[in-house]
Amino acid sequence: MTEKEISFKKVFLFLASFFLLAQFFGLFVCFNLSQKISKGELRVKKIDAEEFSPLTFLIAVFVLSVFLWFLTKFSFKRVNFFKALFFVTIFFGFELFLEAVGISPFFAIFLTLALIFLWLKKPYLLLHNFLLISAIAGVGAVLGITTSSQFVLSLFFLLSIYDLISVLATRHLVKVAEAMIESRAVLGVIVPQKFSFFFKKLSGLSLEKGKRNFFVLGAGDLIFPLFLSSSLYQEKGALGFLLVSLFSLFGLFLCFFTFLRFKKRPLPALPFLFVFSLLAFLLIKVLV
Repeated sequence: MTEKEISFKKVFLFLASFFLLAQFFGLFVCFNLSQKISKGELRVKKIDAEEFSPLTFLIAVFVLSVFLWFLTKFSFKRVNFFKALFFVTIFFGFELFLEAVGISPFFAIFLTLALIFLWLKKPYLLLHNFLLISAIAGVGAVLGITTSSQFVLSLFFLLSIYDLISVLATRHLVKVAEAMIESRAVLGVIVPQKFSFFFKKLSGLSLEKGKRNFFVLGAGDLIFPLFLSSSLYQEKGALGFLLVSLFSLFGLFLCFFTFLRFKKRPLPALPFLFVFSLLAFLLIKVLV
């Protein structure tokens, strides 16, 4: 076993740990929100699969793709946009996470702003990952609880196809990811090849192609399994949540293994995650 192979095994271990941490945080949010729903403190209206419009989805994807394509053409505006997108995501997602676990709205907003200010001054890698994972847990769990599992599967399936096309065919999402990395406001969990880099600032990452010393697991790859598992938590309980989380983790492993086998070229993770999440969904239907 070579040193290089050991390094990649450690990288996957960190990827899996962050992935499961996002799922665990989401489970905590689901539990707290379900308690409030059962006590009548919170009311939610489920969005069913019948309300899903494929035409509206296709129009939205087309508009988004055109917008992202234009965005990659303007460097200055692109950097500002990704930074703004990152701050908005963290602010609303992390604040939502704190409120969902029982922290008062005033203190949740104060703590969120304080941590964002800390990130601006000292953007350590570990702080970046913690804020992003917490924000994803808040958004994913809340969306899942208000959405039927059939609706989530429909959206998950279509976005997996979009991910496949936009990474392997048009490659415009690859360009967007590179632009996001250059802006230092990455909407994804960052895993360096050395443990010590977790305690360094984002500026310490090497951005030069062929010499990058880190991996990125996109926010979408974290949030969609959580989206589905949170929806199933309301319908089937904790078993549904746990099965989707574990099955999707195996999908992540298969994606990472394929990534290494195919000369480390960018690969879409959503198709792998969708297939194994679907298997978990079908198993749940049989068991429960």
